[in-house]
Amino acid sequence: MKRNHLTISFVFAAIAIGILIANSYAQQPGKELGYYNGQELTFTADLGIPQRVPAKVQRTVYLVVYPTTWQDLGLEAPQCDPCDHLGDGISFDDFHDHVLDAIPGVPGFTALSHVSAVLPNYSFLTGGNNPVRDAAISAAYAAHLPATSVDAVNDLLNSTAPDGTPLAVRNDLGIYIRLSVVGGRPQS
Repeated sequence: MKRNHLTISFVFAAIAIGILIANSYAQQPGKELGYYNGQELTFTADLGIPQRVPAKVQRTVYLVVYPTTWQDLGLEAPQCDPCDHLGDGISFDDFHDHVLDAIPGVPGFTALSHVSAVLPNYSFLTGGNNPVRDAAISAAYAAHLPATSVDAVNDLLNSTAPDGTPLAVRNDLGIYIRLSVVGGRPQS
């Protein structure tokens, strides 16, 4: 009987944790900075939507991750300095800019967006350890920042590193958001 009581307690605890997590995602999204065609704007991103969205009704938001040594390379701080969107603790990918591929008024705009990360093609992303190569990747990648438009993101993704390998990689995060553009750059 005691075992059944523990099992029931565990199930209720799991349900309570699930409700707390769901409620945290259902809260009003915070305002974020992003770029569209070279202009900085403010938007909100709501994660409280189905995480399977047909391709015909989605756009893309790119998280353009800064090099691990961005401060040493003389770059200005990214829009997210840092932003732990996934709630997995601060890591190098939490220092990034947002680039939107469409905004309201652009033909084909839809509020549903797919999120992809653009990352420096570091050796440690594939289990390697080549600090000299990674330093060269950082320097070459930094020359493309900030990427303030989809054209700039595509240029970054199509560039090669000094060793001839891709300079950047695109990582589909498997996340969908409802995007709302709420204005231009906020005044400080």
